[in-house]
Amino acid sequence: MMPTALKPRQILLAVMVAAFGAALILPYAVPGWGEIRLAHTPPSPRAARQLEALRTAQLRPEQATPTVPDLAQPMRIPLKKRFGHYFLEARLNGRSATLMLDCGAPAPLTLTPQAVIRSQSRLAADGAALVVPGEPARALGLTDELTLHGQVKCDNLSFAMLPETPTVTAMGWLPLCRPDGVIGIGLLGQFRKFGLDLTGNALWLGGFPKEISWFSNMMTLQCRERDGALYLDVAIEQTVLEMRIDIGGTDDFLVLFGAHAKTFMDRHRNSLLPARCFVSGGRELKGFTGQASHVRTGGLQLSHIPVFLAPDAVPPGTHGLVGNRLFGIGLYEQAFIGFDMEAHTISIYLDGAPGRK
Repeated sequence: MMPTALKPRQILLAVMVAAFGAALILPYAVPGWGEIRLAHTPPSPRAARQLEALRTAQLRPEQATPTVPDLAQPMRIPLKKRFGHYFLEARLNGRSATLMLDCGAPAPLTLTPQAVIRSQSRLAADGAALVVPGEPARALGLTDELTLHGQVKCDNLSFAMLPETPTVTAMGWLPLCRPDGVIGIGLLGQFRKFGLDLTGNALWLGGFPKEISWFSNMMTLQCRERDGALYLDVAIEQTVLEMRIDIGGTDDFLVLFGAHAKTFMDRHRNSLLPARCFVSGGRELKGFTGQASHVRTGGLQLSHIPVFLAPDAVPPGTHGLVGNRLFGIGLYEQAFIGFDMEAHTISIYLDGAPGRK
């Protein structure tokens, strides 16, 4: 029996199904196919009315006194990695929420308008604002309860509110995930010690796992705390700059802003390439990428390190950002970063063969 020829409509349907399947699979399998972008869509008139109804005259910024549990032992919270960024599942006032992890965000929480409405969180009636370094002023509110991993309950958290919704996209257009907001160091630091296992995709609260004592490489760097964020002095070639630690928010090595980016561009003008970079809160920066011949911070010395240059971006209070990859994330088989907020230090634990992705 001769095989039946496919009709044009059937061929078109098969091609559409294959294309849709590839769009879903390739972002997880091929680097560069997925990215974080902001959907620049303001709240609808109905959402704006719902937000206005959540404003209360009794709410004031000084009431934001977060309460977190005193953990008897370190608690492991699973993370999901999507295109260089990390997400965790939580419950916000009893409603499920997907939050992006960002150690460079000083606010405890940064929520989308939709998440504020769904969780029925409270907003300040007078439009009081929380100023976040590197970000425009955002509306300030309080959320009653945030539960992580069904066990870690945090109460009375202040939050900033995003004007747009961050969207994880494939190929720049296909939406895969719309996070409900960002969990920042303003909350993580309340546990005094926390750590990021960015190889095993886990967040540790209240301490570090004992297994990291077996890692072959360990280094501790002294930081400074200012405006709720941590900063490092980083020597990039001949220039020492104060840079904000943006682990989780920036999946890159180093990001330079403003005049310092222009100075670097003048020295390396013949070797720059146009590029984009996604940083704290899912913001997209357009600029150039170059390479620093040597970089040093504390006892960490590196050669031929990529640097993203954003000459038109000038966040206040910092010369640039330190991202995941400067500390070996993605370059070693195992990597763990521990934060001690009382000592103002970060400890980097690395193990396995360098050069492995």
